[in-house]
Amino acid sequence: MHAISLRPIVFAAIFGCWGAVGAAQEPDLVASLRAKAQAGDTKAQYQLGQLYESGADGVAINLRMALLWFRRAAEAGDPQAQSAYGAMHAFGKGVPVDHARAAAWYRKAADQGDPRGQNNLGEQ
Repeated sequence: MHAISLRPIVFAAIFGCWGAVGAAQEPDLVASLRAKAQAGDTKAQYQLGQLYESGADGVAINLRMALLWFRRAAEAGDPQAQSAYGAMHAFGKGVPVDHARAAAWYRKAADQGDPRGQNNLGEQ
């Protein structure tokens, strides 16, 4: 029996990528997210960052692209992206370790009530 990933189905439901969903649809999923992200949708920017950081559902891990999308959403004020961008700096994912920069981004997220930012700020 093969495991089936539900992530493409969830993304398709959220972003209106109807039709056959799976490995063959992934470029359409990424293209759809990218179009929304380029139009300024911070949730799409954050989700692209997640895909590129994790390599989920067959997307090639690309820490440079993850940083780019997390940064765009973080600078636009998205607290989840601020926490994620801070974590990239805290753990040196695609950039040198920089705890001061990580703490600054965690603080921005924590100030907006983001639990991950609050937790990570407490660990710095």
